[in-house]
Amino acid sequence: MTPVSQIALDASCDFPRTYLEQHGVHIIPSHYVLKGLPEIDTGDVKFTQAFYSNPQKQQMTPLLAYGANETATVAQSIDRLIKSNINHLTILTASEHFSKMHVMIRDITFQNRDHIAAVRKNAGILSPIKIKVIDSNCILSGYGLVAYEAIRYTTEKALPPEQLSGVLARLSNRVDTFISVASYDAFKYLSTQFDLTSTFDQKLSWLQMKKLQMTGQSVNLLFTQKRFEFGEIHKDRPVATQQLFNEVLTRLKTGQYQPRINISMAASRSEIRTHQVLNQFISDAQRLGAKVTVNMMSVSGVAMVGRNAISVSAIKV
Repeated sequence: MTPVSQIALDASCDFPRTYLEQHGVHIIPSHYVLKGLPEIDTGDVKFTQAFYSNPQKQQMTPLLAYGANETATVAQSIDRLIKSNINHLTILTASEHFSKMHVMIRDITFQNRDHIAAVRKNAGILSPIKIKVIDSNCILSGYGLVAYEAIRYTTEKALPPEQLSGVLARLSNRVDTFISVASYDAFKYLSTQFDLTSTFDQKLSWLQMKKLQMTGQSVNLLFTQKRFEFGEIHKDRPVATQQLFNEVLTRLKTGQYQPRINISMAASRSEIRTHQVLNQFISDAQRLGAKVTVNMMSVSGVAMVGRNAISVSAIKV
């Protein structure tokens, strides 16, 4: 009997949900708190659009939550998967430095092995299941690109599930994710989660952080090989966003990137459609032969980088 495999992702993965649904990918929800009220990010398109379209939520930043209730929700989602007739389950998560979902899922699947066996037995499934939890070492649109490649390798190339982690480990080191952060608070949050360094290996000083807070200046970030780098400080965010897109186009033109770009923006569909700088970039990239996918950023992503943030990812050749 041919082993049946399944891929699951956490809700912070930014890639078109229609593609994920077509390939039977399961989304594990995450929890967040908005104005003191707990909510669940299901990763569903309708849910995400409703979040961005709600005027009351537009000025509020969600905060991710990782408590007992959140663990129970994740465990229930995994239980639904293991009740199905699959032999291999691959759970690909965002970078564990960006989100605690990787550690939570890993602990649930490792510590509850007897429970997993009992759930399958009660469901009438006698065959064992192999579960592999993989850290994509990427975030936002970069996480989406790694997820896309994982699906492509297992479907188009029929790669055995046991070999997927090695392939993705090599791939993730080649993924660049440029981020235009929308607010100082989001930038400050990232600086506490990661060791933010410049291209000259200099840490952002307290004085520079204070200047960003007081002037509203903007800095583009590049997440690559498990770390953040920050670029030039720009006088305003539109200039920073344009510079971000120019940098990606330059690398695309010079053959540094594969011709596939994945973009997510923390905005509604209508806001994305009318974003002139973004749409110009898409046209320019397509003229260079690149395939471009664009999606609403997950609510989990907004909790990390703020409303109106933009994430652009590509794979180095």
